[in-house]
Amino acid sequence: MNRALTAFLIALLLSVARAAIPVEEIYPSQIAPGGLLQVKISDPPNETCTGGTTSLSVWIGSHAYPVACEDHTDYWFLIMTLPEDPGQLPQMGPQVLSVLQSGERPSEAGPLKRNIQILDRITGVLSVQTSPPSSGDQYSFRPEALATLFTKPVRQRDSVALTQAREAVVRELNSEGVTLIETAKIPGEVGICGLTIYHSQLRSEVLQRQVGILIDQAELLAEDANIMVAPDTARQPPADSTYWSDAAPDLLNAYAWNSIHLNARTNTVKDPATVYLIDTYHPDLNPADPFTTQLTFNNHTFASTGHGSRVAELIRLVAPGAGLKFTQACNEAGVCSLVQVLRGLCDASHQAIDDPHSVIVHLSLATPYDHPILREGINAAVATGAALVFAYGNSDRCLGRTGGPLDYCNAYPADWAVDPVSGGAMYSVGASQQSNPTPQTFQRGQPRRTWNGATRNGQKVTVLVQPAMPVATDPSLTAPGFFFLPLTAQGRAASDARPYWGTSFAAPLVTGALVRWVQAGKTRWPAPTELQCSHLRLDLRRISNSC
Repeated sequence: MNRALTAFLIALLLSVARAAIPVEEIYPSQIAPGGLLQVKISDPPNETCTGGTTSLSVWIGSHAYPVACEDHTDYWFLIMTLPEDPGQLPQMGPQVLSVLQSGERPSEAGPLKRNIQILDRITGVLSVQTSPPSSGDQYSFRPEALATLFTKPVRQRDSVALTQAREAVVRELNSEGVTLIETAKIPGEVGICGLTIYHSQLRSEVLQRQVGILIDQAELLAEDANIMVAPDTARQPPADSTYWSDAAPDLLNAYAWNSIHLNARTNTVKDPATVYLIDTYHPDLNPADPFTTQLTFNNHTFASTGHGSRVAELIRLVAPGAGLKFTQACNEAGVCSLVQVLRGLCDASHQAIDDPHSVIVHLSLATPYDHPILREGINAAVATGAALVFAYGNSDRCLGRTGGPLDYCNAYPADWAVDPVSGGAMYSVGASQQSNPTPQTFQRGQPRRTWNGATRNGQKVTVLVQPAMPVATDPSLTAPGFFFLPLTAQGRAASDARPYWGTSFAAPLVTGALVRWVQAGKTRWPAPTELQCSHLRLDLRRISNSC
């Protein structure tokens, strides 16, 4: 028994000793397909770096990649290029990078530090200078001239491959590889609001592949340059393209209205709220809502039009007295301009300064990146007392990237809702199942299923399209997310109504509930539990404490 125990302990110690090799530095900390990555480690025991090769592997999430090596006596550089084939890429957003010896896999146990951010193919970046350079600084950093980021040497030790990649970036920047296509003065006076945002288009493949070096160079110079550079990309949370339901349109809608007790009396309006809707819709523009996508419902494929306009309809359904202000930030494909998003956020923060706890911002859009410039805009709105409602994201958000148990599915700003900011409040809204006749799910983190056209014993058979993905956060609360829209004046599905589903359309029910909260005379924002009864789902009865 003792001998067996000793052997077990030795094996355990060996497994621990051969666990992930400590990583001293990852550069760049953000990487796009085709980008070069350099990982610095101490000289690992029982390993050799001969002729630039090693048996070590770099793991990003559940994916292993072979690496080249450079032996510098006291430390090694491991060098790899991120593949460009989508099937070989990790999930986008913050992920876990680890270095392991041959034949080992990363452990799923214990907390893991998400130490690298996987980008998509980035064609444009945003930059902003948060304060003037230090007086007497001999270097002049100008966000509109990104090449000036490389006028000051900030790194002493790089691999040969990274030095060459950095030199290639500098050459492209100096050869008009960047086009400044927009300069925007953001309104307001809190935080990032009031500063100038520069939108630069990356025209060369070198810059698109090595954009991580460009972004991290700004991070390295942050103390002197006070500059942030970040990808310019966001979308509405996509909805699965194929769904079915056995319920008639009006019955399906009724399931949703009844589940949140929408028939509950609307409280007397005392302090009207203003909702800033940042989406595809603005009633004074032409087209008012350009968004169009192809959907399949009950084996019928059709063009589904409108996104922000349907969100506005649902907000007004829950809270008829809501005052809405619009920012058309996203185009016909659902691609959103983060400059426009910032304008909407800063307009909201400006009103919230003088009218706290009556301003609500609605964002049914998301980016997979922990985006510092967008985060600053969110912080400005929350710090001035506004409430912000975010769509949590759908189960196909990470579709198209191979996933595994160590690959996180991210969606910001929803994943920031758990991070408290003094002043206002943030809510991320997931989609709940509103009826048993619709047994499919579409909330991020859940398995994605659809009907394959088959039946068994008279029942429709669903098939698993995508397994559940690990997520960084849970939603603050959930609400129904499957509707037939538009509605008639009586709240029934119109004759031309079509199905809309996803967390984009669950979130406006919570925004409408917050309007009701203000209308009821409340002087603070509610905790998520104050909008729920005996479960995690939105329940309008809770606003009047009638559960």
